Amino acid sequence: MKRNVFLLGIMFLLVLANSTFADGDVFSDISGTKYEQAIITLSDIGIINGYEDGTFKPENNVTRAQFTKMLVKALNIDENASTDFQLSIQDIGPEHWAYLYVKAGIENNLIKGYGDNTFKPDKNVSYAECMAMILRALNLEDSMEDKSWPNGYMIEAQNRGLLENIDVQFESEYTDDSIDRSKWFN
Repeated sequence: MKRNVFLLGIMFLLVLANSTFADGDVFSDISGTKYEQAIITLSDIGIINGYEDGTFKPENNVTRAQFTKMLVKALNIDENASTDFQLSIQDIGPEHWAYLYVKAGIENNLIKGYGDNTFKPDKNVSYAECMAMILRALNLEDSMEDKSWPNGYMIEAQNRGLLENIDVQFESEYTDDSIDRSKWFN
């Protein structure tokens, strides 16, 4: 079932508020779509990018690494900042394209790995993972009454209005790994 999703709305409003951006190059596969302007704007400010072949591939799923990069960029966190923070995640090293973004995300308490010390950067991101990262980015996690996974995060996101226009009716959909890139732009 297709779901209209705009998971990054609150976060991107913080970045885009009262700003005007010039149109950049249009990806060849988004021209005339309802999300064309949002993708162009986010690309112009460096939050998202397309593929080397000039496409955005809006139907591709979003990975945990890709979402982490978008979050770090949207919050204007310098992924290259030199720190003594040691990344304890075992499945992502300096050779991975997203290593510095994951390191910055963990260091800034935006993202967490799994209990087995992995991050699974190439795993598709779920609604619940997105909501948890956004709640942390908005400094709302500490004030949550229910921090159970995934229900507590989804309830908090719903109470905060982050799930408006998102049709997630069953608990199994919270952790569904099928969010494609076009669903970020409602």
